[in-house]
Amino acid sequence: MSGPTEKILDEQHVVITEHAAAEGLAIERIVTDRFDRLTISELVAAARACDVRLVLIPASARMAEAQARVAYDLERHGAVCLVIGRARPVPQRAGRLANDPPRQRLVVPT
Repeated sequence: MSGPTEKILDEQHVVITEHAAAEGLAIERIVTDRFDRLTISELVAAARACDVRLVLIPASARMAEAQARVAYDLERHGAVCLVIGRARPVPQRAGRLANDPPRQRLVVPT
């Protein structure tokens, strides 16, 4: 789990525990990365230390963006990676988007 607020971490905890319960899985360990600093290597090492076969990553966690790489690294150790839940909304940048209407030009007399 990872996120900047306790609310996000709590939501991710619910997603993980509900998914595990629905699938009849026992949770060995939940790794909380409060500041999004956990590396893929550290995640894989934690999975290996617990000898897990399945790593669940909440879709709203930043690590979910690296699912393909995580899955690749875990596969060498006989584990798989599954991203579950819904992703965090991506904040919109200020500025124009391709489908924005053209801006009005203001003519200032000199």
